[in-house]
Amino acid sequence: MFKDKRAVEKGMVTVDEAITLLEFSLTDEADEESLKKQFKKMVLKYHPDRNQNQGATEKFIKIKDAHDLLQQVLAQRKIVYQPQAQQFDFGTFSINPTATSSTGFSWSVHFG
Repeated sequence: MFKDKRAVEKGMVTVDEAITLLEFSLTDEADEESLKKQFKKMVLKYHPDRNQNQGATEKFIKIKDAHDLLQQVLAQRKIVYQPQAQQFDFGTFSINPTATSSTGFSWSVHFG
C-alpha cells in the first residue's frame, strides 16, 4: 500500500498496518460497532497498566492511532456508499430509489 511520507515521518500507521494491529477486517459488514469492540479488546491486551512487556506502550499508542484511522475510513466509506436518492417523475407515475443495507437499493413506484 502507498505510504504517505508525512505519515511515516510522524510515526502514524497506514490502513494496512491499522488492520493488522487491530486484527480487524474491512469487509462490507464491518461497522463502527465491530471496530469499537475489537479496539477495546486490543487496548485491554496492550494497556501499559496491564501489560508490562517491552514495547507494550508503543503498541498501545499505535493501536489508538490505528483505531482513529479506521474510524475515518469507515466514515468515508459510509458517505461514499450512500447514494443520493433521486425521484424520477414520468407524469402518471414516479420511481423513488432508496438505499437499503441488505440489497443495496429499494424501489417504490407510485401511480396516479
